[in-house]
Amino acid sequence: RSVFAMAAVPRLGRQRGGVNHIAARMRIKERREVATEGRGDLGGQIIQASCCLHDMLDRSVEGHAHSLGAALRRPECQRLLGPVLVKRVDRLQKSAAILRHTTSFSVEMLVIEVRRALLGGSDVPCDVMAPVNGSCSAEESVVESL
Repeated sequence: RSVFAMAAVPRLGRQRGGVNHIAARMRIKERREVATEGRGDLGGQIIQASCCLHDMLDRSVEGHAHSLGAALRRPECQRLLGPVLVKRVDRLQKSAAILRHTTSFSVEMLVIEVRRALLGGSDVPCDVMAPVNGSCSAEESVVESL
């Protein structure tokens, strides 16, 4: 962190409800920047919308919730949004959470595991049941390392 950011945290923390609140906001901002890199348009849009809705709900009830899911569990937010919007926003926040915790390597490994399970544990040549993009790089690297 920069010296400015560290100096600003205690001052802003007292104004907004504690040092942890500001530190959490800074971590969320950093994660948002990292999470949207290389995710494609839809993934970035989902994460951005989730962050925006979280901020809107925090501002509307004038209090910070740790996550969008926690904000949705607040009675004030449920009253403001109604059951239909709460359900839709909850689906969006779950999608954003999945995107933030998914890596290309984990997806490639999942494809390999499913392929092996469907074929009874045998390895498959790259041209059979290849991923949509035609790449078997993760499978080849895993098989080579075995």
